Amino acid sequence: MKMSNTRDSQRDLVSVNMSESPNGAASSISTWVSTKTHREKKLMLCLLILSIICFGLILLVIGISTKKPSMKSSLNSIEDSICLTPGCIATSNMILKNMKNSVDPCEDFYQFTCGGFEKNVKIPDDRSSRSQFSIIDDELVIQLRAILEEEAEDEVSQSKVFGMAKNAYKACMDTDKIEAIGLEPLKTMLSTLGGWPVLEGNTWDSSSFSWIDLVYKNRKHGYSTDYLIDFSIVTDSKNSSWRVIDIDQASLGMSREYLIKGLEDNDVTSYYNYMVNVAVLLGADKKVAEKEMKESLLFEIELAEASQARENRRNATRMYNPMKIKDLHTLAPMVPWLEYINNILTEDFTGG
Repeated sequence: MKMSNTRDSQRDLVSVNMSESPNGAASSISTWVSTKTHREKKLMLCLLILSIICFGLILLVIGISTKKPSMKSSLNSIEDSICLTPGCIATSNMILKNMKNSVDPCEDFYQFTCGGFEKNVKIPDDRSSRSQFSIIDDELVIQLRAILEEEAEDEVSQSKVFGMAKNAYKACMDTDKIEAIGLEPLKTMLSTLGGWPVLEGNTWDSSSFSWIDLVYKNRKHGYSTDYLIDFSIVTDSKNSSWRVIDIDQASLGMSREYLIKGLEDNDVTSYYNYMVNVAVLLGADKKVAEKEMKESLLFEIELAEASQARENRRNATRMYNPMKIKDLHTLAPMVPWLEYINNILTEDFTGG
């Protein structure tokens, strides 16, 4: 009995000392756990794991429920960003029609993107080629015609530019008056520009001819000045805030790719016959026209051969050669460049 009482007292003493220690709570839990059987400990561990899993699932459900509105809003944002106007739908339809989805793009990307266009589009008899740009251009011409033929509701408030354009269009469409006037306006203008040698015959004085003066006259009367030197004002390709003078190769009456084939080519021959027919229509002798138009065509072929091929002009860096006007004299000293530029440009753009 004494031994039992002693052991109980020691156990109580240990229990009291542990409860009074700073880590009493932890020690109590440890003591409580140590009194459990092995089976009870395994059940407690399983219960703890299940509690953690349930807690995680609850957090997951809460997270998904809070994300649903944002996902919905993002879908709405995507739908709002899709263009569904008639113009966008028509453009999308055009792109899909031009494609050929049956072709693997990894095998033949060109046919994948343009196969439908090649199959559906036919080149008109009066054209040598057909592209999406030419189709759009035809549509613009139809729209422009509708604008020009539309009668203004208020002639006074109508823009002066539109009025001038409509008057020019009406003049061109007045076929009865055109037939009555005939070719006289054209012949008069040719005479004003210095005359066409094939029409002037023996009265033509080649010693007084200057191609530079002819360019000046063309510019004065509103005609092209790009026959020997292509001249234009463009945006600087390396600085869009600048405008620069662009000097380029001659603008030919027929594509370079045809002209370099020579007179033996059927297309070049047709071009030559057209030149002769125009000269004869204006009053030239046919034999004289055949001789002089052949000389003119041979000169144009030389210009074509001296010009760069289209594939050599695709390198924008190679085509970009900035210089000052005074530096042009080194390249082509036969042209009075400053005078030439000042005669082509309008007064508000005149160089100094």
